[in-house]
Amino acid sequence: MPQNTVSSKFSLIRLSLVMGFLGLLSLGTGLGLERLPDYQSLAEILRVAGLVLLGMAITALTIERRQQLYGFSQTRQARFGANAIILSLSFVGVVILLNYLGYRHPQRWDLTQNKSFTLSEQTTKILKNLKSKLKITAFYTVSNSMRQEMVNLLETYREQAGEQLEFVFIDPERQPALAMRYGNILNGSIVLEQGATRKTIQGTQEQDLTNAILAITRETKPVLRFLQGHGELNPEDYDVRQGLSVIKQVLDSEHYQSEKFYLQDHAYQVPKDTAVLVIAGPEKPLAAEERKAVQEYLNQNGRVLLTLRPRVQSGLESLLAQYGVVIGNNLVIDTGRNIQNDVSAPAITEYAFHPVTKEMRGAITFFPLVRTVELKKPPAGVTGTELFKSSAQSWAETNLKENNVIKKEPGEASGPLSLAVALSIEKQPAATDKSQPTAQKKNEARLVVLGNTTFASNGFSRLVGNSDLFLNSLAWLAEQDDLIAIRPKDKASQQLELTNGQNQLVFYLSVVGMPLLMLLFGFGVWWKRR
Repeated sequence: MPQNTVSSKFSLIRLSLVMGFLGLLSLGTGLGLERLPDYQSLAEILRVAGLVLLGMAITALTIERRQQLYGFSQTRQARFGANAIILSLSFVGVVILLNYLGYRHPQRWDLTQNKSFTLSEQTTKILKNLKSKLKITAFYTVSNSMRQEMVNLLETYREQAGEQLEFVFIDPERQPALAMRYGNILNGSIVLEQGATRKTIQGTQEQDLTNAILAITRETKPVLRFLQGHGELNPEDYDVRQGLSVIKQVLDSEHYQSEKFYLQDHAYQVPKDTAVLVIAGPEKPLAAEERKAVQEYLNQNGRVLLTLRPRVQSGLESLLAQYGVVIGNNLVIDTGRNIQNDVSAPAITEYAFHPVTKEMRGAITFFPLVRTVELKKPPAGVTGTELFKSSAQSWAETNLKENNVIKKEPGEASGPLSLAVALSIEKQPAATDKSQPTAQKKNEARLVVLGNTTFASNGFSRLVGNSDLFLNSLAWLAEQDDLIAIRPKDKASQQLELTNGQNQLVFYLSVVGMPLLMLLFGFGVWWKRR
């Protein structure tokens, strides 16, 4: 072999080794610099250069060893190796094809318990009902650990809103001039703009962003007045049983104006700007003047949410009877479907198709100490729906004495029993009332009556779907249709509530079913080997 040929071969080998070494070094350095925000561009250049050098090294080595490779390709080992390579490349090709199809036709499955990566129904409704363009500017540095999570969240928002929503990310450290246009902006701030209206928030969760969108897109705040003076739940009270502060906090975030209200301070008249009058569990009857004020408010196409307590007369029973609503002097006992085996706390999993409850599918609500609220022969002009009922194993207990043994007596009504009703009461349009703005004139009164109050209190409203039911009732009464939905849940909330039937199912499957299955399997193996 001539000396110059041997020398060229060794030169080509050395060149391929040098390029391979430099390629690995460049690739490793690029991967290392990727974690440093200030060297992102250099890291990308080094990674590309490293891959090119490695490719050139492999090409040079292949050219130099082409004869050996050809001889090896004729052996049996090469043929088996070639088959393995073809199968591997086929597998890689299928994976690439599946990734391409997934990119062109994306599908998502959220398998988390509380659907952490799926927008709530309320958020989806609000985004689909955007009437004008909304711009979101997120100020996140590249090193901010929450940046990618916010990118994913805003991408999901844009999928629902379409062209009505656009967003952009600005790094306040790399783009200080742009950040200065928005004033004193901190890392992690989000600015929402619609027309001339602007709002800045710091939250990173869905409820924070959705509440900000509500605040910036709402033209007016519906006024909710909570009647006081008869032991009703107080929206400003933090007490576990007597307070509604948890509900009020949500109402504030959804751009309502909620306040306490005493009829005697307003000459026994409900102000005309009241969107909904809330009477949350009076402990003593309303006086005659107050009952008359509620009646006149309904006659003027008003909206009322009434929640009741067991063994307490509200004084509104005769008024409700005019519309076909019958309030039972009883306590619903449900042995078939309840919470934590408490038969006096019926659990609800099925709802009537009505704007208040149509979005409640799959949600559980429960009512500690609830009485029946039934709709019987409503008069002409009144359209009503019994929203939900207890199970078939329930009954209306009428013996309400303390320390009484609970058992079904002859004559007591059997389930299913209605626990809530919603009414639409047709009235003539109030065209002669020029003091009321045209946008607020209503052509019907609305009334929601529930046989329990405790479910909405601070101690119970956070559990399962209780708050959604109360808030959806208010939204329907106030004609805020895009707020009738299941709201975003706190990601930190992981409490699991099971009905007594679900508890029994878990017990029998884990304590009885699994051991019995293993016993039968062992017996089958023994019988086969016998």
